[in-house]
Amino acid sequence: MKKKKAAGSIMNSLGRRERQITETVLKLGETSVQQVLEQLPDPPSYTSVRTML
Repeated sequence: MKKKKAAGSIMNSLGRRERQITETVLKLGETSVQQVLEQLPDPPSYTSVRTML
């Protein structure tokens, strides 16, 4: 239960775009920057996603 609360707390502290990237990575599992970009609405630059990862 503590893990779930901690994860929720971390997700709530992220910005909108960071949350979108994190949720996409969690959904896809092992993935590439390009695959993340393909899943995002109005995607940021390749470098932005790469930096976040």
